[in-house]
Amino acid sequence: MRENNVGSVDDVKQVQDKEGGGVNLGRHRAQCSICLHPECKEIEQRWIDWEHMSQIKYEYQVSHDAMYRHAHAVGLFEKRKKNIMRALERIIEKVMTTQPSASAVVAAINAYIKLNGSGPGADEAQGTNPTS
Repeated sequence: MRENNVGSVDDVKQVQDKEGGGVNLGRHRAQCSICLHPECKEIEQRWIDWEHMSQIKYEYQVSHDAMYRHAHAVGLFEKRKKNIMRALERIIEKVMTTQPSASAVVAAINAYIKLNGSGPGADEAQGTNPTS
């Protein structure tokens, strides 16, 4: 089971939320169903890795609202943004098992190449090919 930080120095720490207000991390940790969940770290990592929210809700029995409140309070949105390549990888991996449009697949591949900055076609995808 995950150790709860209630009563620690972090109790008085305020984090600014998206509306500019403060989130008391001590209070959040004491009341948040995600923080109190025995698999909190796994839930957070799967959310950062762009796992579908319905899958997280089903497997861990957590609500959509609780997940988003938790993500805002502990700064998971920034980590998730930095992990956008994982979301693109998921789209590319599902090409053979779903019916995405051709333009969606090409867009995901191009975005992945741009973010990765390497591989065949990276210059073309980034618009830096001197012959175009």
